[in-house]
Amino acid sequence: MQFVYDARAGERVLTLEGEIFTHLFKSRRMRHEESLHVRNLVDGNAYVYRLEAITRNKAHALLEQTLPLPEMAQHEVNVGWAVVEQKSIEKVLPMLNEMGVKKIGFVQSDFSQGRVTLDMARLQRILINSCQQCGRGDLLTWEHFESVEAWCEAYPEGVVVDFSSNRLGEAKPHAFLVGCEGGFSPKERALFENKTVVGLGSPYILRSESAVVAMAAKILT
Repeated sequence: MQFVYDARAGERVLTLEGEIFTHLFKSRRMRHEESLHVRNLVDGNAYVYRLEAITRNKAHALLEQTLPLPEMAQHEVNVGWAVVEQKSIEKVLPMLNEMGVKKIGFVQSDFSQGRVTLDMARLQRILINSCQQCGRGDLLTWEHFESVEAWCEAYPEGVVVDFSSNRLGEAKPHAFLVGCEGGFSPKERALFENKTVVGLGSPYILRSESAVVAMAAKILT
C-alpha cells in the first residue's frame, strides 16, 4: 500500500478507526509516532501525519507536512463502454485505473442486457483500493449516457472500436467507444458513418472488457 485514503486528509487531526484502524495497527503493526501518508484523491496533495494517542480501537494522527504530488504526464483517455454486467467491469477496473484512464462513460446500448443498475459505491471502493496500491493520486471519474447517439454527440472526435480491418494509427484518440457482447446494432452502426471505426488485431472474438483493456493499453503504453 502506497498511502492511506481518507476523505478528510488535510485536516489538522485525523481520527482513525474501524477497518483502517484494523489494517494499520493489526495487520501492518504501526506504532506510536510513526509517519503515515494519507491522501484524499481530490486536491493533488499528500499529507504526512504522525500517529498519536493509540487506544484499543482508535488512534489520532497529527498533520506534520503537506506535499504537492508531481503532475503525472499522461495521455488523457475517456472510455465509452456499453453497459455490461457489473462483475465484468470489476474485473478490469483496477487495470484501467493503473494505466491512467481519466474517465469511463457508461453507455446504454441496444445490446446492453436490460437496464443493468451499476453499484457505483462499490466501484468507487475498488478504485480507492487500486489507487492505494498503485500510487495514483486522483480518482478515475464516471459519466452516464442514455444511448450510443448521446455518446457520439458528446465525443464527436471519438473513435469506435468495432469489427473492422482498420487499425489505430499514430494519432492517439482522447476517447473511444466499445460495445457490449455482440457489438452494436445496425441502427447504432448507422451513427458511425462519419466517425473513425477501428478494429483490434486479434483474430479472435474479444469479450467487451478485453477490448476495453486492449484499446486503452494501445493508447496509453
